[in-house]
Amino acid sequence: MVMCHDVLEHLHDSPRELLNDLAELIKPTGLLFITVPNAVNIRKRISVLVGNTNHPRFDTYYWYPGPWRGHVREYVRKDLELLCQYLGFTIEQLNGCHHMLHVLPARCALYISL
Repeated sequence: MVMCHDVLEHLHDSPRELLNDLAELIKPTGLLFITVPNAVNIRKRISVLVGNTNHPRFDTYYWYPGPWRGHVREYVRKDLELLCQYLGFTIEQLNGCHHMLHVLPARCALYISL
């Protein structure tokens, strides 16, 4: 199994090259396990509905020293399905899960195989 946790959302470029490199490391019966934040989790939806942003606070971004290291793109289920299609992978499991219930972030977990 090759694992890639909470990485893709920080890439400023397409994840294609990284994912192709990871795919080369997987044995024929192996798995690629990816986790990414869910761009439309309930906390973010509520935040937008009440007039706030679903992104980090603007002052955090504005005053950040140097290149932005936060999330560049967050993913949704359809994005991950397309990712698998483009790579020629089969989805073994794709589900949302809560890793930190006390702050309600949701992450999509993706298990795929060749």
